[in-house]
Amino acid sequence: MSKDNGVSTEADVPTGGDAGARADTGDGPPGKETSRVSFSLDDTDRMILSQLQDNARVANAEIARRVGLTASAIHHRIRKMEEVGVIRGYTTLVDPAALDVRLVSFVRVQTGQNARAPEITAALSAIPEVQEVHRVVGEDCFFVKVRVRDPQALAVLLDDHIQTIPNVATTKTTIVLTTAKESLRVPV
Repeated sequence: MSKDNGVSTEADVPTGGDAGARADTGDGPPGKETSRVSFSLDDTDRMILSQLQDNARVANAEIARRVGLTASAIHHRIRKMEEVGVIRGYTTLVDPAALDVRLVSFVRVQTGQNARAPEITAALSAIPEVQEVHRVVGEDCFFVKVRVRDPQALAVLLDDHIQTIPNVATTKTTIVLTTAKESLRVPV
């Protein structure tokens, strides 16, 4: 049994539908109400999360062996973390080179004075080549990570998709030469 480290987290939990699904914006799925739920993570939960981040397909029995609990106890803890939104889902990491989408760029987006962040966030998030959308403060309004095949595909993405979004005033793009680290892992 692990000692509770006193750390708790709050998660937006959809009040209907799949409790594990959340929009990448952190505001919950569009059209679904969310409520704040307090959930206390103990050291065992953190060990479970670490194991799942290493390999989301690891069997509950293997996690149980590693942390010293039964497989059913692990299943219960994982299910609870899914229900409260600590675990938002599971994904497959695909090698971008295998799909010939090797060019990564960061697009800084500035908006007009009357721009509404939720509409621009939704429009940017709907573009398949967009991997991340971050609303920021400072000179720019959004920081967007995109992945495309080549510079020509980037030009089409910018000209036909991003710059045509209403209230997008300007964009500035930086092309990545090499990537030293790229991870979805959250420190536990």
